[in-house]
Amino acid sequence: MQEKTGNVILTYEDGADRLEQIPFEDRQIHSLVKEGYDCRRGCEQSWPVLYHLSHLRANLTEWLPVGKEDTLLEFGSDSGQLTGGFLKKAGHVVCVDKSVSRSRILSERYRDAENLEVHAGDPWKCLEDLGRRYDWVIACGLLAEAERYFDGDAPEQQALQKILSYVKPGGHLVLAADNRGTREYMVHGKNGLVYPWDDPAGFARGIALLRGMDPARRQAMSRRCVDSVAPFDRSRSQQVMGAVYREMDRKVRERYETGPLGQRSNGLV
Repeated sequence: MQEKTGNVILTYEDGADRLEQIPFEDRQIHSLVKEGYDCRRGCEQSWPVLYHLSHLRANLTEWLPVGKEDTLLEFGSDSGQLTGGFLKKAGHVVCVDKSVSRSRILSERYRDAENLEVHAGDPWKCLEDLGRRYDWVIACGLLAEAERYFDGDAPEQQALQKILSYVKPGGHLVLAADNRGTREYMVHGKNGLVYPWDDPAGFARGIALLRGMDPARRQAMSRRCVDSVAPFDRSRSQQVMGAVYREMDRKVRERYETGPLGQRSNGLV
């Protein structure tokens, strides 16, 4: 099944859209996109709108040296939060996502793009059907979703090995994983104040509480807050991610008996 939105063609299995229950959030976002909503000029402050449509999300991948002639696969493209940045850099972008609804949002959002194609459904089946390899493979949430598609004791390793097979010789694989929730770092009343994103009244109470708080208590809370995020500064984050990639490199070399990933044709960034 194919749908054309502007210049963009969305492909999915016949009937897949009818099997998917579309959340109200998706309907809201799709409607805003059709109206031409722009976060840079809009006044909508709800979390779903900012999550899906903030133009700042594309800055997350600005550092990647994607070339104008490069082909890029965005595996798990969702509603296109990162896609805009890739479209400006790559020669051709292929987006694959499990959700037809989110893929429709993406297609509408970038309807004028001439270097974009979108595929929805079982993402691994989409890749098999396409049968291509890419200069860049961007896989957000690949490891978190691995158990949905792979059996056995190490679904993450299976997913990693399979996604590597879609990287061209000399190409690059970029992985991104979900971060922990705020509540795992913040303790309400100790190193900050935590309220649900959809509780503006709670947010207002928090502001009032801080304004009326004893200065010594507020200063102590501030110190504890700084201490709780200190382990996640840039230097520490680089050390942690370096260790992750070295361990990944070791496991892949053990499996394939090859050189370090940085020296292999389909290495990781």
